[in-house]
Amino acid sequence: MPPEAGSRSRKGRRSAGLVVLVLFVLGVLWLQQQMRDDPATLISGDELEARMASNTPPLILDVRTLPEYQTGHIPGAYYLDYRLLGDRIPALREVAPQDIVLYCDSGVRSRIAKRQLIRAGLDNVYHLDGDIRRWRREERPLVTGSDPR
Repeated sequence: MPPEAGSRSRKGRRSAGLVVLVLFVLGVLWLQQQMRDDPATLISGDELEARMASNTPPLILDVRTLPEYQTGHIPGAYYLDYRLLGDRIPALREVAPQDIVLYCDSGVRSRIAKRQLIRAGLDNVYHLDGDIRRWRREERPLVTGSDPR
């Protein structure tokens, strides 16, 4: 193979690699944009605690895995793994007038769940700002064990 043919081959691979890298970065940026929360649907820990103590408390859904839920969850929160949410949408529609607050560990699963509920027509869905990580850091109350319901 002539030397210039090998050089062209390396340049072609570099160009292809650069294209893949650019597409990857654009994909990550697009995904970050899609996962961003609407500030109007975020609820702070202070606001959630106040609403939990009110006459019309929200339905709180912990969308983590069962072992995560059992190691510590917000008092009164129901366990509902975000992967099973689709099966529970009809039941959640029955409580539609009641606000629904979602949380997970870091926000990824709760944002997926929130988007799924909104697409299903529920518009009273909120995401706990900072999720359980911030709740813990702020030393708010936690309950351990299984979902009693």
